[in-house]
Amino acid sequence: MHKSFERVLKFASHKYENNDGSHDLYHAVQVMNNAAYLSNNDNLCNICGLMHDICDPKYTNDVSKTIGEIEAVLVENDIDCAKDILLVIQNISYSRLRKPD
Repeated sequence: MHKSFERVLKFASHKYENNDGSHDLYHAVQVMNNAAYLSNNDNLCNICGLMHDICDPKYTNDVSKTIGEIEAVLVENDIDCAKDILLVIQNISYSRLRKPD
């Protein structure tokens, strides 16, 4: 495993440690593994899968601060698709899904 990804995984592990079982690290890794399978192991999809719930308002009191922390860890670890990852994880959420009228 690449060192940068290991550091991103450690960050995610810390962020998920207090979440309930439906949105814990195990869940995030399962989503990441599914994304990896569907995307032929694309780095963007893998990291989005791993980090998709970290900035969910149900699990953080300060979404803006958490997004800043995510951005910092991505940039510090030279993740080349950081802006795309931030765009995806801020906009992929069941709570943002438009429900039929």
